[in-house]
Amino acid sequence: MNLKNQPTVMMPADLMYEVEREWKMSKAAWIDVAWDLAQQICGTEDQAAIEKVLRERAELVLMYRKRAKEAA
Repeated sequence: MNLKNQPTVMMPADLMYEVEREWKMSKAAWIDVAWDLAQQICGTEDQAAIEKVLRERAELVLMYRKRAKEAA
């Protein structure tokens, strides 16, 4: 899946522009942010637990992205 140049569906577009340009956050950096937040939510460094939380969120995001694409 190529994520390049695909708009966000949850984050406001103007904030995403700011994040990319002013904060200088790449998509890889956002993966690190997601991992850190999942680790914080889980309260553990257990990779399996963190991966489970991330997978659940990923499925939710993919569902929203699919709905947005179908609505367009």
